[in-house]
Amino acid sequence: MAPFPVDVVASNINLTPPEGAKIPYSVIIPARNEETLLPRCLAALAQALHSAETTAEVIVVLNRCSDSTGQIAAQTGCTVIENNAK
Repeated sequence: MAPFPVDVVASNINLTPPEGAKIPYSVIIPARNEETLLPRCLAALAQALHSAETTAEVIVVLNRCSDSTGQIAAQTGCTVIENNAK
């Protein structure tokens, strides 16, 4: 399965919960250099949340990333946390 280009997927995803919305779920995604796969993961998550007519806070935990994983997560409205522990 070929990866989606980052700009094609990330630019169409917004996982920021509406202001004042009740947030029934938290999704935590651990990631290390996942710039290729993270957009597909976030797109699938956005689609699932939309289909279920619900929302969630999405937290991406970066672990020693050296690529654009953090920027992709931030662009899509995720909370980004860095954890550089081994």
